[in-house]
Amino acid sequence: MRFLQLSATTRVQRHDATARAEEIINRCGGWIVDFSLFSNIMTVLRFEVPVARLPELARGLAEADLHLDEPSQTALRAMTGEGEVFGTLQLTFIHGEPDLRREVPPIPG
Repeated sequence: MRFLQLSATTRVQRHDATARAEEIINRCGGWIVDFSLFSNIMTVLRFEVPVARLPELARGLAEADLHLDEPSQTALRAMTGEGEVFGTLQLTFIHGEPDLRREVPPIPG
């Protein structure tokens, strides 16, 4: 299986941006395999999608105000053929909010 690494920035609120990306991936016949959250700065989605639907994925992300960087756009254009592609979509959120703080309970003992 081939691998595709995408990176996008957005000013859309992080929950909404993540939901938009998930909806677009699903609409393209793909699915989210896993995800990682990095405070309120970044989310990384790991996904699989048919190679033939990648142009639709790129258009959908642009229409959702999730702006792919130039290397991501180049990688998308270069990916041709049939089958599935495994990929990551790194969403970086541009905002003035402070980092999220999580209270970590002490370990008993």
